[in-house]
Amino acid sequence: NKRLLFEYLIQANSLDVRESFRSALWTAVEVVGRVEEPYMREMEVFLAKSSVPETKVEEILSKAASIRFISLLLLEGLACARANFRKFDEYFTLMNDFANLGSIEVDSLYSQHAVYLLIDFIANTPTSLKSSNTKALRSVMGEGLTEASFLFPLRFLSTCLLYTSDAADE
Repeated sequence: NKRLLFEYLIQANSLDVRESFRSALWTAVEVVGRVEEPYMREMEVFLAKSSVPETKVEEILSKAASIRFISLLLLEGLACARANFRKFDEYFTLMNDFANLGSIEVDSLYSQHAVYLLIDFIANTPTSLKSSNTKALRSVMGEGLTEASFLFPLRFLSTCLLYTSDAADE
């Protein structure tokens, strides 16, 4: 359940709960990732829910469950992280740990436009780089005396960029 995933990883008031949940998720991703390594770059067609009731659409996604899981965290977790900016460190630590696994993992993040999404997130503006037709403006993180700390999102972004420069050097 996605709601519980973000509730325990980002929204929980207790730091111990968020850290323990991040650690459990990381162990699962790391173990599954090692088993899936031979087919991490392979793609497969999956059926997904459509906006039209009782219909399905085909999506081409990685065969690797660990990559699909991290993609879900990236694409759907940033909005939750923005809303809970005081508690998003564990979310970005998990994402950074995944990126540190290597170039295959970072390539999967690039295919989801991770660098652009992170730059947009860190820019902390009420408009989006991804869509020029944004009707609903996002709220800016931080209010008055409380500013958002972007240390963990910046670490994640720099890890992604590090693997980019390594691939370019080869």
